[in-house]
Formats: sequence, structure tokens, C-alpha cells
Amino acid sequence: MTTSKMTGEARTRESLDELASAAGSTVDEMIGEGRSRMRGAMRNGRERLSHMRDGIEDRVVDHPFQSLAVAAAVGLLLGILFEHRRT
Repeated sequence: MTTSKMTGEARTRESLDELASAAGSTVDEMIGEGRSRMRGAMRNGRERLSHMRDGIEDRVVDHPFQSLAVAAAVGLLLGILFEHRRT
């Protein structure tokens, strides 16, 4: 091999190494942003579920007999559906 060919290959390798490093940094940044967005979404979801739970608790306390009737009806429907699936 000639010296100029070896120098060209060395430059090509160096360029590829730089590209790989830049791509790795970009991927790391994208992963970090994705994790941050996911944490925010989970936090938001927890807050929404907490508010929903509080609302349901308030309704059950305010209307205990209606809540019992709804729970019984849902249980009956689920029982019928699952029993019908087994046969």
C-alpha cells in the first residue's frame, strides 16, 4: 500500500469515528428527552388518577346505596359474561 492510500484510509476511519460519536451523542440526547417526557406523562397520569379517585370516593360517600347498587349490577354483568364464556 502506498502512503497516500494509508493516509486516506486513516482520514476515512477518523471521519467515521467522529460521525459515530456524534450519532451516539444525538441518540443519548434523544433518550434523555424521551425519559424526561415519559416521567412528566407518568406524573400527570398519577395526578389525574388521584383526582378521579377522590371524585369517586366523594360520590360513594354521598350516595352509598346507589354505589352499592351499581357495584352489584357490574358484578352481576361480569359474572354472566364470564359464565357465558366458559360454556
